[in-house]
Amino acid sequence: MPKTSHNSSRQLTWAFWAFALALLLVAAELARNYQVGALQIRVEGNLSPDEREQLAALLDPYVRTSAFWLDSEDLAKDLGSLPWVGAVEIRPTGFSQATVKISHSLTTRLSSPERTLVNTIRDLVRANAHAPMSLIRDALDMDTSHKFVFMAFDVMLDEIGIRLDEVEIDASGQVVLHMDAGKTLTLGSKEPVARARRFARIYHSDLKTNWHQVAHVDARYADAVAVRASHQGQLIAAHFSSASNASGEGR
Repeated sequence: MPKTSHNSSRQLTWAFWAFALALLLVAAELARNYQVGALQIRVEGNLSPDEREQLAALLDPYVRTSAFWLDSEDLAKDLGSLPWVGAVEIRPTGFSQATVKISHSLTTRLSSPERTLVNTIRDLVRANAHAPMSLIRDALDMDTSHKFVFMAFDVMLDEIGIRLDEVEIDASGQVVLHMDAGKTLTLGSKEPVARARRFARIYHSDLKTNWHQVAHVDARYADAVAVRASHQGQLIAAHFSSASNASGEGR
């Protein structure tokens, strides 16, 4: 009987040490993968293909390292350096895995030339005593300020393959772009540059394939554009439909 008890005790001891060794090996393997395994980052957000390419290039150094060395604060700062990025949310979802949620900035940071453009439009409205202005392509009487305003918007549209014919600035400073084929783009008087860039993003993601059907675009929304088709009816860019029942965010 004592011999049987001794054998049982020895078996329990061996089982304990075998279990402990297995647990130690599993922990070591998990730690190794966590420290040296590639980080997998899943991006969430309503992003255009161009924006996803920019994010992929920015995230590349992070996915080549491990979750152990990931500094979430540094990653958030790097993502926030992109001018169209507003809120950034980073959530760990497991060993060597994280989810990044991106929201667009509603007040996109302007570059120095873009700030100059906004200021020039404001100064033109003041200097002309709130008289409406019509800046037409190749107009011989267009002064330096007028040419600068026209060329700035012309370059923005030319980058997405649209020809600008006229920039209309009314008495209150609202900007309307008249494009080829009689199409118009209303930018309003607030943040016309940011709204023009928002239009360019949505043009690529939602409008380009059906551009021939578009008659007018209103970009005076927080994160959307309203589109009036050349035939009856009105449509909103598909995945920005939350703004379909909202009025413009401001003139």
